[in-house]
Amino acid sequence: RPLNPGDRRTDRIDPPGNGPVSPEKVFELNKLKNRSADHDGPDAIVQLPRNFDPSKPIHLVIYNHGWGDTVKSSFQNANLGPQMADAPPNTVLILPEWQKDAGASNGNQGRFKEDGRFNAMLQEILDKTPGLSGKTLRDVQTIGIIAHSAGYNAAQTEIKDMNGLGSKITSITLLDANYNNTG
Repeated sequence: RPLNPGDRRTDRIDPPGNGPVSPEKVFELNKLKNRSADHDGPDAIVQLPRNFDPSKPIHLVIYNHGWGDTVKSSFQNANLGPQMADAPPNTVLILPEWQKDAGASNGNQGRFKEDGRFNAMLQEILDKTPGLSGKTLRDVQTIGIIAHSAGYNAAQTEIKDMNGLGSKITSITLLDANYNNTG
């Protein structure tokens, strides 16, 4: 189906440093219906690997940034693009903006913590990313979740909100993200 103007934005992001744009395809997705809050900046960043084959099963890596970061700053500051270069074939990196106020120094998830929101956001990301459109969550073979710092909040929400996809989670990685959640 055709998208409304402004419904999808697919800008390439230059990798850190002064080098050329990597051969991987990196997309910013803005103004998602299932986003955490109405904020400026991307609601998600998606990186498809070089030689992505949409006919094969998809392996997702979901990276949840820490506080003081946004999806865009964490993608660049943590050098995630180049780190994904050696990932197994068909591994797709997704950075969802989970914070109510992107870049804040808190764990406030806004609408992200609502039941069903993450699953709906994930499907919307698939629908709006060139190369993934037409795919469903059933086409995802494995899911790895990474949380940095306050990103543990989002990771907990994602694990809780998998709606039958929990058996696809093959790894959970906490990077300075093991805190006592009191709320």
